Parts: sequence; structure tokens; C-alpha cells
Amino acid sequence: MSRQARCWAALLLLGLVGPLLAGCEVKRDLYFAYVDRVEPAIPGLAAQGTRAVMGSIAIVNDTGMDVYIYDEDGLEVVKITPTAWYDKLPSGEWGTRHAGHSTSYSSGAIRYSGLSPDSDNQVVKTWEVKGRAGDTPFTIYGRTVYEPARWGD
Repeated sequence: MSRQARCWAALLLLGLVGPLLAGCEVKRDLYFAYVDRVEPAIPGLAAQGTRAVMGSIAIVNDTGMDVYIYDEDGLEVVKITPTAWYDKLPSGEWGTRHAGHSTSYSSGAIRYSGLSPDSDNQVVKTWEVKGRAGDTPFTIYGRTVYEPARWGD
């Protein structure tokens, strides 16, 4: 299995098992966050959608540069280096080093908390996540879709 495939598998497992390990009640989620594109395309930067229960996407950095993800206010909140990732602390300092060149990024921009639509496969929200790789700004474009049939409901 390739390094990137192992990262996707680990992020998926973390997203499914993490709430159980934390003792949280897992609610059936009927929404999926799709990544439509990253503009401009940056070699080695990949983003993938996930079940949208936490409003998250997976981001992998194989660019050889530091990648920064911004929150809705345009502030750097996540740094992904070629070997580790960090969250920004309230103090403004970068927090604990986490091994790996990928992370799951959660945002209110992605999460949907409204009423469920009347039919399947409806886009309930479009969103953008901004960041930069080195000095190159980029935008991840995506949508959150109501898909109960995808999960067997």
C-alpha cells in the first residue's frame, strides 16, 4: 500500500473510531463532504472529502513545503509540514507536534446543521477552505451533500 493510501486509511479510521475512543455518542451522519477541486493545482497537495459529521476534510501534504490552512477569518490555524502537523494554540503559538504529513481539518464552513432535505443527493452547502503552500495561496472548493442511501439508510 502506498504512503498516501496508508494516510487516507489512517485518517478514515481516526474519523470513525476517534469518537468511540473519546467516549462520545456516535450519531448516524447522512452527509458527505466532497472536495471538488484545489485551485491552483499544487503538485503533492491533496484533499479528500469525508463523512461530514464533524465538518471535516482530509488534507495530505507531499509538496515538500509547509502548508498552512486558514479559518473562516483568514487566520492560520493548521500547519502541515512534510513530516508533521500542528494546530495553532489560543496563545498564537504552534501546538504539539503530531507525526505525519496529513491531517483531518474540521471547519464550520463544511459542517451542515440544518434540516434534512426531502430527497437524497441534495447539495445542502457549498464551501471554500483557503490556505497556502509555501508562498502560493490556494482554495479548496467543495460541497456538503445529503446522502442517506450512501450509508444504507
